[in-house]
Amino acid sequence: MTAKKYADALPLAKKLAELDPKNPGAPFAAATAHAALKQHAEAAAQWTRLLELEPKAVTALDRRGDAYLKMGKFKEAISDFDAYLK
Repeated sequence: MTAKKYADALPLAKKLAELDPKNPGAPFAAATAHAALKQHAEAAAQWTRLLELEPKAVTALDRRGDAYLKMGKFKEAISDFDAYLK
């Protein structure tokens, strides 16, 4: 991730999710990589997974809202941004 090799990070995040499905690091890494690759639907799905594992990870709301915004899902984006600000 630090080398910005996002496509290379995705299989590693998937492997981590398989080995430790409750580890929030896996969806965080996958979502970050998908977002950097402009794969917004996949990023949103991974931010959702992260929030399922860590409901207090409010930063994920902001980032998922950003993904929704880029997908044209304005209602969902506003909902996430509002929840993040609370």
